[in-house]
Amino acid sequence: MKNIILTNHAKYRLFERGIDVHQVKKVVKNGSIVKSDLDGTMTIKGVTDNGKTLEIIGHKQNNKFIIKTAYYAS
Repeated sequence: MKNIILTNHAKYRLFERGIDVHQVKKVVKNGSIVKSDLDGTMTIKGVTDNGKTLEIIGHKQNNKFIIKTAYYAS
């Protein structure tokens, strides 16, 4: 996936949760899809460089992945 777009909501949540955008992009590219809904929403899960599990929720649109939110899994 070449183009990764963050919604304003996602940018705010990343800032609020102290999540590095580069780690988010890495998980989108290398993580595993753990859930896919009929409306196209996907949850991607992966491990960051600091060993935390990150979950990202978004959807594909053409050749882009639009990130809605991201959070560390507990």
